[in-house]
Amino acid sequence: MDFSEIFTGVTQAQYSPCGNYIVLQCANKLAIKDTRTLNQIPFTYSSFPDSNIHQVQISPNGSLIAISYPKRNYIEIRKIDEPNWISKIDEQAGIESIQWAPDNVSLIVVSQFQVNILNQFQKQLKASIFNLSNRTIVHLQNPKQMAFSECGKFMAFIERKQAKDIISILSVKEWKIHSTHLLDTLDSVQVIWQKNTNLIAIVDTELNHKLLLFCQYKGIVLRFESNSYTLGVKSAQFANNTDIIAIAYHDEKVRLVNTVSLIQITEFDHKYQNKALILKEIASQQDQLHQYQEIEGGRFNVKQDKGSVVSLMEWSHNDEFLATKCENYPTIIFVWQISTLFLKYVLIHLTPVKSFKWSKVQTTLAIATGQSRVLFWNPEQSGICELPFDTKFNVQKVEWSLDQQSILLCDKNDLIIGFPNQDEIFYIFLIWCFYAIYFARAQINKITRPHLLKEHPDQWKPFQRHSIDKLRRWEVYLGTIFLMPIRVLCCYTILAFCLLFLWVIQLPMKRDQPFNKFIWFFHRLAVKIVSRIVLWFHGFISIEVKHVDYKTFDPDYLQPLELKNASPTIVVSNHVSNNDTFVGCFLFQASFLAKAEIDKQILIGDLARMFKSIFVQRESQENRNHALEQIQQRVDQINAGQLYPPIMIFPEGTGTNGRYLLNFKKGAFEGMNPIKIIALKYEDRHFSYYDQIGLCGIMIGMSQIYSKLTIYEFNGLYKPNVQTWEEFAEKTRDIISKCIGATKTQSGYRESKQYYTEYF
Repeated sequence: MDFSEIFTGVTQAQYSPCGNYIVLQCANKLAIKDTRTLNQIPFTYSSFPDSNIHQVQISPNGSLIAISYPKRNYIEIRKIDEPNWISKIDEQAGIESIQWAPDNVSLIVVSQFQVNILNQFQKQLKASIFNLSNRTIVHLQNPKQMAFSECGKFMAFIERKQAKDIISILSVKEWKIHSTHLLDTLDSVQVIWQKNTNLIAIVDTELNHKLLLFCQYKGIVLRFESNSYTLGVKSAQFANNTDIIAIAYHDEKVRLVNTVSLIQITEFDHKYQNKALILKEIASQQDQLHQYQEIEGGRFNVKQDKGSVVSLMEWSHNDEFLATKCENYPTIIFVWQISTLFLKYVLIHLTPVKSFKWSKVQTTLAIATGQSRVLFWNPEQSGICELPFDTKFNVQKVEWSLDQQSILLCDKNDLIIGFPNQDEIFYIFLIWCFYAIYFARAQINKITRPHLLKEHPDQWKPFQRHSIDKLRRWEVYLGTIFLMPIRVLCCYTILAFCLLFLWVIQLPMKRDQPFNKFIWFFHRLAVKIVSRIVLWFHGFISIEVKHVDYKTFDPDYLQPLELKNASPTIVVSNHVSNNDTFVGCFLFQASFLAKAEIDKQILIGDLARMFKSIFVQRESQENRNHALEQIQQRVDQINAGQLYPPIMIFPEGTGTNGRYLLNFKKGAFEGMNPIKIIALKYEDRHFSYYDQIGLCGIMIGMSQIYSKLTIYEFNGLYKPNVQTWEEFAEKTRDIISKCIGATKTQSGYRESKQYYTEYF
C-alpha cells in the first residue's frame, strides 16, 4: 500500500458523499483535496481567528459545502467549483449541528435557544430547514433524531414533547407532515430508515429493552424486547440488501430479526464455537513483522474485561458477514456468516480493537488497533500493513472511500491516506475472477441439475436442453471473466445509441403513422447495421445465409410470377432464441408480433415500439383477436404503398430447443396472405442459445468465443392453394421441419408453461 504524507493537526476528516473529495478540518482552517490525486481544490471560505470551525457538511451531490461557526452563530455555504458563490445563514440561537437533506438544496440547522417559562430560562432545541432554492424556512420544534428514506423523498423526525416521543413523517419536497404517531418509548436515542423500504427502526434508551419497528403507512408493526436483566439496546443496524436488522445488546448478544416476518431469526452469543476458524495476530521474532496465523483447535485464550456490551457492529457490503466486537473481549473481532447463522471467523489481536470498516465494494475488513499498522482481512486472504514513518502514528479509526481506491487512517489529531498498490489491484482482479467463475458455475448448475438431465415425457421434450454434454466449462469461465463484460457493455451501449437515434428521427411522427421516405431510409439503415453488430457481439462472427426454393420441400407448389420478387408483408420463422429478433431486423428490418411482456422491458421494449411492433397478451382471447385485426390492417397498409416494416411472426408462440416444431398459431395465416419463410438453425458447437432459460442462456452463449447460425431464406413469397388457415399453417410447418430437420410435435405454449413450472 502507498501512503500520503502525514497531515498534522487534523481534527476531522471525511469523504464527500459522492466520493470525489476529502475534507480536512483543523481549528479555523479547511482544506479540500481530490480523492485520487490529493491535489488541493481551490476553495474560498471565511476564517475567523476567534472562532473555530465546528462542523463541515458536503451536499449529497458534492456541489455545496456548509461550514458552521457556533461561536458566531453563523453558517457559510459555498460552491466547491465556484469560489465566488456564497450563501450565509445568521442564527440568533446557538448552533448545535447542521445536515444536508437529500434534495441537495435544503440545509437542516439544529440550534439551541432559551425560553422564559415562569421567570425561569429553559434550554430548548429547534430545527430550521433552509431551502436555498426558493429561500424558504421551515421550523420544527424539539428535535431529537432524524433519518431519511433511501429514495430521499421522506424524513423521519422524532421530537420530545411533554416527556413523550413523537415521530413525524415529512415530505422532503414540500416539508409537509404526512403523518404523526405517539411512541411508547422512554427516551429514544436512535432512528434508522431501512434501505428501499418504508420501515424505520427506533432504538429506546439503554435503560429500556425496547426497539420499535415502525412503518410510515401502518405505524408500529413490532415491539422487540429481550428478556435480559442487563442494560438494553446498544445500537441497531439494518442489513444492506436483505430484510434483516441486527440489534446489539449489553448482554454479549446480537439478535437478528426478519423485517418481513417480524420474527427473531437467531441470537449471536459471543462465546467459542467449534466450527469457527481462529486467526491470531503474531509478531515474528526476527523482523517484528506482524501477520495472522491460524490456530487449530484453539479457544479464546485472551484476557477478559468486565464490560459485556457489543460496542461495534457492521454488515459487509453484500450481507454475507456481520462483524462485531464485544467489550468482554476487546482484542477480538467476531465474524458471523449469515447464510449458516454460525460464528465463522475469530480474529484475535495483540492490542484492543479501536474500529473496523468493511469495504463498500468487496468483502474486505480494515481494522485499527491503535498501533502504527492497519490490518486487512477477507475470507480468502489477510494481511497487515506497517506504516513506513519514523514518527509515531497510532491508527485509531479507518474509513474506506466509495470505490475502495483509498482509505483514511486517523490518529487523534493526525491523518494519513492510503492507496492500494498494483499488487492489491491485481488482488482485486483475482477477486473479480473468483466471483465471475462463481456466477458462471451457478448458471451452469441451473441447467445441469440431475432432474433436468433425465428422460422427459414426449410433450416436454421440445423444451429440454440437449447441448449440455458439449458444454466446455473452461471456455465459459474464461469468457465470463474477459469476453462477456466487454460484449455486454458494447452490445447494450450500441442498442442505447440506436434507440436514441431512432427516437430523434421519429420525433416528428406519431406512433401509428407510417414512415416517410427520408425517415424510412435512415430507419432501415440504422436497424440493419446495429442488429448485425449486436449479433456479432453475441458471438455470431459469421452467419451463413442459404437461399432455397419452396419447391425443394413442397414439390406440388407452383409459385406465381408476381410472388417471386415481391416484398414481404409477413415473415414467418421458427423460434429458438432471443437472437431470432435481431436476425429479422438484420434481414428485413422487421417489426414483430411480440408478447405483451416485451413492451414493459427497458431498452428492448422501447426499440420494439419504435419498430412499430404489435403486442399480444397470450392469455387473453379478446386481446389475441385484436392482434389478428392489427396484423391484417398492417398488411393492407403495406400493400397500399404505405411505408411500414414487414411483420415477423413466430407462429409457435414460444421458443423450443431447435430440434422440434410446435403447433403453429393462426396469427400469420388467418388472413391467407402470402408469407416469407425463413428457417433458423443454431448449430450446437458447444452450447446453443435457447431463450427459455433467459439470463443463463445469454450469459453462457456470450461467454463462448463464437457461435454458429445458419439462415435458410426461401426465395420469394409462399401462398399454397389451400382453403383454410390450418392447412396453410401445416404446409408452412412441414417446409420448415424438412429444411432444418426438426421433428413436428403437438406440444405448444401450454406445455411450455407446464414444463417450466415443473422443472424451474
